[in-house]
Amino acid sequence: MKRIIWLGFIFILFTLIPFLLWGNLYFVGGDDSKLYYLFPFEYFKNFTLSLVSDNQLGTVGNYFSEAYISLFSLLILGVKNLFFFLNTQFLMFGLNLSLGFLFFYLLLGIWIKNDNWYDFWAKILASLAYAFSIFSFYTLWSSQLFSLYLVSIFPISLYLFIRAIQDNRPSFIVFNALLLTIFSVLLFSIPWVAALIIAVIPLLTYIFWQNRKRFMIFSLVFIVLIALLNFYWFFHFFYASYNLDRGNSDILTKAASYDTRKANEYLIKAVSKNNQIVYPLLNLFHKNIQRDFGWPSYNIFLNWHLKLLPFNILFLLIVLLAGLFLKKTKRKYSQLYWLSLLSWLVVIFFFTVNIGGWGLNLFLWLNEHVPGFVMFRNMYDKFGPAMTFSFAFLLGVSLKIIFDQIQKRSINTIIIILLTSLIMLNAKPFIFGEYYKIPLWNTKNTFTPISDFNQDFYDLITYIKKIDTSSRFLWLPLNNANYILIQDKNLQNHYYVGVSPLQFLAKKMDFNGLLSFPPNISQRLLKNIFKQNFKEVGLFFQRMNVKYIIVSNNVTDEIKKSYLYAYYSRGDLYNAQDKNFKKTVLGRRIKDFGRRYSLYEINNDFKNEKIYLTDNLNVIPHDFSKVRYEKLASYKYEIKIKNLRDEEYLVFLDPYQKQWNLYFSMKNKPLLTGSHKVVFDYANGWLIDPEKIKKDLPEEYYHLNPDRSIDLVLTLYFKPYDYFYTGILVSSITGICLILYLIYELVTKLYNKKTLKVKTI
Repeated sequence: MKRIIWLGFIFILFTLIPFLLWGNLYFVGGDDSKLYYLFPFEYFKNFTLSLVSDNQLGTVGNYFSEAYISLFSLLILGVKNLFFFLNTQFLMFGLNLSLGFLFFYLLLGIWIKNDNWYDFWAKILASLAYAFSIFSFYTLWSSQLFSLYLVSIFPISLYLFIRAIQDNRPSFIVFNALLLTIFSVLLFSIPWVAALIIAVIPLLTYIFWQNRKRFMIFSLVFIVLIALLNFYWFFHFFYASYNLDRGNSDILTKAASYDTRKANEYLIKAVSKNNQIVYPLLNLFHKNIQRDFGWPSYNIFLNWHLKLLPFNILFLLIVLLAGLFLKKTKRKYSQLYWLSLLSWLVVIFFFTVNIGGWGLNLFLWLNEHVPGFVMFRNMYDKFGPAMTFSFAFLLGVSLKIIFDQIQKRSINTIIIILLTSLIMLNAKPFIFGEYYKIPLWNTKNTFTPISDFNQDFYDLITYIKKIDTSSRFLWLPLNNANYILIQDKNLQNHYYVGVSPLQFLAKKMDFNGLLSFPPNISQRLLKNIFKQNFKEVGLFFQRMNVKYIIVSNNVTDEIKKSYLYAYYSRGDLYNAQDKNFKKTVLGRRIKDFGRRYSLYEINNDFKNEKIYLTDNLNVIPHDFSKVRYEKLASYKYEIKIKNLRDEEYLVFLDPYQKQWNLYFSMKNKPLLTGSHKVVFDYANGWLIDPEKIKKDLPEEYYHLNPDRSIDLVLTLYFKPYDYFYTGILVSSITGICLILYLIYELVTKLYNKKTLKVKTI
């Protein structure tokens, strides 16, 4: 009972840490916005179910199903509605921390039973080392991407998998598959997951050797269940990969390409050249990489963690002391020690790389010859969670061995007190939220946690919602990322700095910065800005279907000189977008929103429409009257063409995908198969020949005018959407069947227990 009370106390305490010590603001922004904590319903409805075009924030979009985030965003929505009085993000973070501790404790319990009080403390200390590892602070907790939830999900998933094999419990495999599907966002944390799998290979090999047949069968069942449960988005991921075209980025192909591997050599050398093995051996993050690249966390590391460096020798002493007792310990724990030690040393190599002359050479060889190994180019980041897991597991096994061999209660108690103190001292900056109080990079007084967006921004969103357009909005001034800045509602020096939420808050597509545009053409934009070829810049915006421009008026001097507007030197990108730049690209001012935002039309010289007719693919016409269109959904447009007399191109200013097809609206028959072309190096164009249509098709497909021109009603449709509901159906049926199976197993187990109890009586 005492142990349960201890565990319950720690669970509650860890859940409360963010609320008690991190303030009351939301940590949002960055590449994925993290705004699902603030707007889970809008995020789910307007973003996660989009298959094409509308499925990217602040950029051109693509063919890729964002549905893998859907169940997670629904979970967040449920948590937000149920605990509406709490900071949703902090609640999720607190649960992640406390469950990570609890699940790691549970995982160790497979081998370390609670035979005595010191077994309990061996697992407690190892779980503390896992939950509060500096390697997790610097990787998962600092970025707060979806991979953050590996802290809790990885140990419970590994626990369920191993228990299923050891105890022949198929229900554990089923539950594991359902759990990972709810957190299917983790399946896209491939580099971190792959690094963790490398860390547990010795342990999994041990489990495999104990029961090879069941291991293979259960692994196959697990993979099949994961594939079926996630079929609703898996299908589109692989379909897109095997139907490549010029506008579709294929992650697998790019990761394996020769150019990517070669390009990564420079990065690998740069980030590993000054690494020193002494730091990970003493359970600390690499110092020099923080110093060399000017990490904001470096001052915390310098002023706190380095002072603990001599004391952290205790961690290494625990591991070495356990090794001295191996001859006296049970074979089971001796084997476990060697397996966990091997895991730790392998991960240290991958985390450090710069170990003698051979380390870098071996890592570069792996990068060159092992498919997909390029994902580990930022090895300090990708192997951070693996360092956390491997060391904590080794620590738990080492403590078990030491406590079993040292019978003196006083010595064991001293070890517990010293180790607990050392773990908590190392965790002090994380526990007190010091990492989240660091200013925005290159600034001193600008911070990114926020309470809410300011009212001017909400007024802007409300107004934009009412604008009937499928064209794009552009935020000025452009920065060198694809971020926008939104000032906090109450705190003047706090800003949201991240990708634009316009897509899911107003259902409008937009561009934020240089990285918003396709990389093959964004460099031309940058050059024209600095050369003050502003007419070329305007033509670029025209071709990218920019119809409205939002000017942000509250960029402070400090932000102007930050990394966001520094390309060659601090503030140069901001200064290049001067009055002449704005005079060239801005048209009629539509409305101001307080002092913060102004909404404009683009200059009439660069007027455009998303869909239009032209006789020259290199020029956007001034007259768009021949075409009227309506966006019915992100995957479907209805197009009406009037008075088509001569051969012309129908242009669609959206990223080129060969799966876009034109149909006659009254008949489900494709139009002009094979005439699909790339326009402006990114968009779509179809050649339409009225004479060919009149010759090959009956008049029911078009309307013939007195002047021999024709009118057409066409549907532009993204063909892969045909499989959208099929995928959902397959995954839903699989999920329902598995849930019914678990219910059946639970009821049967309870019934058998009750029957056994009656027979005993």
